Amino acid sequence: MSIKSEILEYITISTKKNLQKKNYGFENCTAPIIAKSLYQDRTNVSRILNELFREGKLIKKIGKPTIFISKETIHREFPFINIPDTLSKDSSFEKYIFYTHAESKSSFAQAFHIIGSSQDGSLFNAINRLMPIFFLPQNILKSIIIKGENGSGKKYIVQELFNRFIELGLATDSGQLIYVDYRKISNNLSSFINSVKQEDKIFIAIQLSDTNTAVEIKNVLRSFEIDFFSNNLQPIVCFLYPSADSNSELSQITPLYVEIPSFKSRPSIEKIDLSISFIKHEAERLQKTIKITKDFLETIITNSNNISLLQQNISYIVSRKFFESEQSKPDILLNKNTISEYIDIQENQRTLHIDDINDSFIIEPNKNITATTSITTPPEAATSQSQEIKTWNPSAIQQFAFYLENSTKEISYSNLEEGKMYNLLSKTFEKKFPICDIVSKNRIINIILSIIFNKSNQNSLFFSLPSSDSINSNVINIANSIEERASRMNIKIDSSQIFKIRNILSHSFSLFSNIQIPILLVSRNFLASELLKIIYNNHNKSNCIYTYNTFDSNKRNSLDSITRYIQSIDKGKGVLLIVDSSIRAELSNSLFMNTKTTTYILGFSSFPLVSECLLEIQKSSVNLLAITPGLVIKNSSIDKLTKGHDLNEYGNRATNEYLLSLNSYFNTLNIFEIHERLYKIEKNICESLELDLNNKLILNFIFFMDTVLFLKDINYDSNIFNQQKCTNEHFENIVQKHINKDEKIKKYSFSSGEIELLRQILYY
Repeated sequence: MSIKSEILEYITISTKKNLQKKNYGFENCTAPIIAKSLYQDRTNVSRILNELFREGKLIKKIGKPTIFISKETIHREFPFINIPDTLSKDSSFEKYIFYTHAESKSSFAQAFHIIGSSQDGSLFNAINRLMPIFFLPQNILKSIIIKGENGSGKKYIVQELFNRFIELGLATDSGQLIYVDYRKISNNLSSFINSVKQEDKIFIAIQLSDTNTAVEIKNVLRSFEIDFFSNNLQPIVCFLYPSADSNSELSQITPLYVEIPSFKSRPSIEKIDLSISFIKHEAERLQKTIKITKDFLETIITNSNNISLLQQNISYIVSRKFFESEQSKPDILLNKNTISEYIDIQENQRTLHIDDINDSFIIEPNKNITATTSITTPPEAATSQSQEIKTWNPSAIQQFAFYLENSTKEISYSNLEEGKMYNLLSKTFEKKFPICDIVSKNRIINIILSIIFNKSNQNSLFFSLPSSDSINSNVINIANSIEERASRMNIKIDSSQIFKIRNILSHSFSLFSNIQIPILLVSRNFLASELLKIIYNNHNKSNCIYTYNTFDSNKRNSLDSITRYIQSIDKGKGVLLIVDSSIRAELSNSLFMNTKTTTYILGFSSFPLVSECLLEIQKSSVNLLAITPGLVIKNSSIDKLTKGHDLNEYGNRATNEYLLSLNSYFNTLNIFEIHERLYKIEKNICESLELDLNNKLILNFIFFMDTVLFLKDINYDSNIFNQQKCTNEHFENIVQKHINKDEKIKKYSFSSGEIELLRQILYY
């Protein structure tokens, strides 16, 4: 075997082994490694590798050293991906892989789901006729013609086809699909095709009119063929033809020609499935349970001429019912009378009657659909009875986190043995317990001492905590050490006290032991930063966020104090700081001069920034430097978001990812209803105070109001508001006036300290 063949065989075997191990770095496929493995001269190996690359047998990734992988092996393992022959230094092989193995044609077809595409469905033949599009060579131009009446679902089929392209790695992102009207490109087709090439579009959907001819379609395809003649990757051109009349010329242009039946001609069961799927989408969007009756389905289907109109009618009716729903009617009921209230019913049209379905359906968000035989109770009673009372079901660690956060009372120890035990616990924690926050450490020590010396309230939340699921060796060692030292000091600790101490230690260990990169909030808006810490730490079951009040009168030389505090919470991987812009530069200089701790500082802006920082840390907690690039990108996108005003539109608020995420944090609240109430209150407040209502104010106001309402729902009496008063009487009066206009929000009864929180949010 020649040296060249040996090298190619080595690359082929190594590529296969790396793929099996999912090692996409291919570190052993370089000239130095191959030369040592085959006992060959490195220069000669490098020359042969480049020869094999020029012959089209290898894929090259530029770098130091250059990596070569087997092209044949890659395309055998991943037949659908489109990977270039040369990868840049910064390119990642993983981004070209979107599935772990090549799918069989049978499993592939089964995974393509559209209502009506199943066996005997009205779209079965059309969808199966389109299946070959995924198996055609990438270096030929592919054309599709989908013919059907307006509103028959042509664009939906295109979107589903493209989604499947992304899943298979034939497309990399949603931006590679483009919809365009033929009338807009017909006069300058060459310019349009050039833009398609430059923007790397691979799926072009062209909307035709019923006056367009087969000749015009052929001209478009001919222009694409000429411009993409030498390209290895050629696009899919899909024509959407709206005419219902048959046209034999179209089927002669491409074998991928399908006709979509009109909505009216589709079977009743498919019309029902389409209607229910649209209603389920609305239920999940609004997080509302929706009840629908059989006569509603019959009437809405009869009065919708196509799929597009059906979807619009359902969205409109559900949205109207949502805004008009009362507190006593948390669910939405859709019946025939509902339709007549909002859209014009064609009385002279024969209503569709469906015999083979249930009398009613209950559609709950994120749950299966429940069918019932009848609704025997009046709508109001049925709605009231089915109201889902949202309750908070915290885990033991979450209960303890709240308890610890509120344990601010210092216990005095008057005699010598109590003082000695305090010193003993402090030294033990310093050596054996992974707690870096001095405030929390002192709170835990005080709780344990109160157990030992029976100074605690036996009815407090702590004593109702369930025992921890896992007691690790550190906890056992510390508990044994406490018991042993207490015995030497003639302090008797019984078994119930030992159980409580171990439980406290175990919960504390869970809260603090998994912190890799702490986040420190430093802000004059101390109420907001404290609430951010409470909510995020409790939700994540980890004390990863710390706060530092820069306006605490007990702290001198504020910057020096912050520096020392940062050093105390550093776990060795760095500390991420989110601080007020007014002290950002000065603090950065102080840290540079006075500490070796790795830090990165972001400006204190909004709760989405804290969310994104936590996500970046969870994705990679190697060290702070490793996540800094991701933080820069996230900070930039959030900064752009908060400066906008688009959240003043209902549709943007209802779909904003950060506002939607609050559903998992505040599960006692129906956030879709509450957020609209809160937005209305904030809008009125800002108008009264002549404040510009931008996205930043909307996001923060809703988040912190959610926080206050949630804490009230779970009866959490936070100490942070106890000593606070609103510093502006005029502001307090305006806020109370607008809150009192909303009967539901008014019932929560806001304190002066809570209104001071809102003042800090709107003005800082």
